[in-house]
Amino acid sequence: LGGESGQIVQIDMISYDVVSFLWLRGPVPAVRAFDDDGGDFADARILFELDTTGLWTIGANSFGPFDFGTYFLVLQCTESPLIFSDGFESGDTTAWQ
Repeated sequence: LGGESGQIVQIDMISYDVVSFLWLRGPVPAVRAFDDDGGDFADARILFELDTTGLWTIGANSFGPFDFGTYFLVLQCTESPLIFSDGFESGDTTAWQ
């Protein structure tokens, strides 16, 4: 996703099948935030203020090496709108599975 410095993003990974694990990588390829249990139950949540303008990468996985199942990613932002590489804009209520 394309983001601007100063934006605050909240990323939630929700699953009833796996223990969620999320990470956020900045424009300079380095993991800037990660979480495995900051949401409800075993869901992951990252709340992060972007400090650099550019292309950010969201990674989603299960915490355990043999966990498989369905999950949803929910992205919310404040400040200026995010621009997604697939044409979605902030405020779209689309869930990916």
